Amino acid sequence: MPITPNPTVAAILEIASKREAPIDRTRNSFDAIRLAAAMTVIVGHAFVLTGSGPAPVVLGFPIHSLAVAVFFATSGYLIAGSWETRPGIVRFVRHRALRIFPALVAVVLITVFVIGPLFTTRDLATYVTSAQTWTYLQGMTTLVQYELPGVFVGHPRAVVNGSLWSLGVELVCYAAVILVGLTPPRARSLGYLALGLLAATIFFVTAATTLFPGFADAAPAIVFFAVGALLRIAVPESAYRRRTAALALSVWAIATALWPEAAIPFAWLALPYCVVTCGRVRTPASKTLARMGDVSYGTYLWGFLVQQIVIAILGPIPLIVNIGIVLVGSVALGWLSWILIERPALSIKNRSSR
Repeated sequence: MPITPNPTVAAILEIASKREAPIDRTRNSFDAIRLAAAMTVIVGHAFVLTGSGPAPVVLGFPIHSLAVAVFFATSGYLIAGSWETRPGIVRFVRHRALRIFPALVAVVLITVFVIGPLFTTRDLATYVTSAQTWTYLQGMTTLVQYELPGVFVGHPRAVVNGSLWSLGVELVCYAAVILVGLTPPRARSLGYLALGLLAATIFFVTAATTLFPGFADAAPAIVFFAVGALLRIAVPESAYRRRTAALALSVWAIATALWPEAAIPFAWLALPYCVVTCGRVRTPASKTLARMGDVSYGTYLWGFLVQQIVIAILGPIPLIVNIGIVLVGSVALGWLSWILIERPALSIKNRSSR
């Protein structure tokens, strides 16, 4: 009698080998989830940047860290799907570059040549001739430098734009998608599983030793990305149920309350599933937001910088007022970034796909 594979494993491999249709942004809530995550990052950073104390902790995470995890889980699900729908290294790299770099380059250039001169405590000649000013431009390649000469000194944190750290990690995840994508379709679920296990191992080693000190934040983010990608290619649509998501969330919450050290491992499993389940739901509000454009990336890029500008101009103000002003300003700049930079860049991407 021939040996038949485990039916569950066989089903997963069959799902992973099929090419899926592109995700229609107007038929899901991923844009709304990412915008909510970008705004939550702003709220969490407000506590730290104003010196108001640590950010609130939810399910074992500071709220801004939880929001970044949502970004990576969502990105893993969507980007893995992008490769499965239209594989190809050149196309993939071109599309990802057109999504990431135009808005990033604009933020870095405006920061160095407009914001910096306006808010530095140094004279203009000293600012312009400082090597630190010019090395900040490497941020256009996601190599982040956190300070500019004399800019935002005297603030609780003199960091210019601390949110940019995650973009380099995102590029690492994109490279992983290419590597996994070059494997046979039936092996890709194992590839993303291996990526997640490797990143998780690095995280635990980092937590227990002095090895890999620079990966303390990057490794968990990569795990969230890998699990999101695995959900995209190895889990059937029928498996996303709200009751299951609620159960996963409850187990995560209980485990975190009883054993705080388990918050991150449980989050790696529960959060991506909950995010994808919610993201696949279509609501009138999410449909309207999707038609307005994806303003989440621009909001995320500008949020930290806007917070520092508000602190520099208005000084100590009630935290809730700070948050309100920064949210309005950041979303507005995110919308302008979408209209003036990101949407035109994506139109190039869309033309190149035809």
